[in-house]
Amino acid sequence: MAADRSAPELTEDGRPTAAYRRHLAGRSRLPRTACAALGVGYVVLGILGLHEGGLGEMGTDTVPPPSLGGLGGSPLLSYAHLVWGVAALLCALSVGSTQVLGMIGSVAFLGLVTYDVVALIASQPGEVFAVRWPAAVLHGVTWAVAVALYLAADAAKRPPHPREDPT
Repeated sequence: MAADRSAPELTEDGRPTAAYRRHLAGRSRLPRTACAALGVGYVVLGILGLHEGGLGEMGTDTVPPPSLGGLGGSPLLSYAHLVWGVAALLCALSVGSTQVLGMIGSVAFLGLVTYDVVALIASQPGEVFAVRWPAAVLHGVTWAVAVALYLAADAAKRPPHPREDPT
């Protein structure tokens, strides 16, 4: 008796066919590419922020001047952008790590957006990140991208709907 093949994407011995492996690789390309693009953007943003703002003191009473199209921020925020970008570039290597980055990013950036809005409303001198509204909007967009990365990577990891076996 032949082996039970619950999915037509499997060979007789139960391994995925070459066509099915190519199909799964194509599904994981979009979230991984988006993760890499996010990483490149944040690495560039972190490097430019450190270049324009310098490696000055963090959390002092002096607010750095607006830079990078109003994104500005303290060196601590530039370091955070740089670290997030490097993490996104590393996580773009596999769809599983892209999903983890999306999950962590969705929680972290939701907290950061909340902090940004509260800090901007209170507008205290010496605020640690020295955020401005454009940076808060960027963090909100990054939160949405992180949620989308999580969902897209989750969908890419799932096998397609099983088909009915005619036998």
